[in-house]
Amino acid sequence: MTTEFVERAAPDTVIVATGSSQPTFPRGYHGLGIRAEDVPGWDDARVMTSTQVLSEAVGPSGTTYEDPGDRVLVIDDGEHHWKGVGTAKFLAEEGRTVHFAQPGGDPGGELTGPTKAKLHRDLFGMENPVELHTFATVDRIDWPTVTLQTQGKAVELSDLDGIVLAGFHRSNDGLEAALSDVVSEVRVVGDAVAPRTIKEAIHEGERAAREL
Repeated sequence: MTTEFVERAAPDTVIVATGSSQPTFPRGYHGLGIRAEDVPGWDDARVMTSTQVLSEAVGPSGTTYEDPGDRVLVIDDGEHHWKGVGTAKFLAEEGRTVHFAQPGGDPGGELTGPTKAKLHRDLFGMENPVELHTFATVDRIDWPTVTLQTQGKAVELSDLDGIVLAGFHRSNDGLEAALSDVVSEVRVVGDAVAPRTIKEAIHEGERAAREL
């Protein structure tokens, strides 16, 4: 979708549902006062997103598949939802060695009870269990070694093949501003407002359509 296309179509109203995308540095770290420049070696690491490593499993998604390798660090930056634990579980089930690091203490803490309980059983009870690092953030990188800071202690993870980001997204909100001088009414819904879950996206999209 471009402003040129909208100008040619000349609609009265545009509903912007452009979603969100994953950043190349843990977005949730910003709330902890950690920026990419605060982590020596971050730019030298092999970093990819959960969308990239899962794209081959879910079929064509417009995202280029990335193989994270055999030894992987999955980072949940504080979202504590299905994405982090689900990605770690998927990669471990493929036989990879998976480390899972998050700044909180409860993996998938935002999930409901039965869903979370099953994921915990799968994560830590499988033949190839995920190694959990709670209250942990990336402190520095000397690739392929990553040093985590966890409650004042340094934990080194060596010989990693890839880092997979599986946390907060950022809104794709550029189109809203670009259309402000083109269309009389612009409505923004779903993750384009703020990254959340599919429930909010469906609700806001339906409500916007009904109101029109």
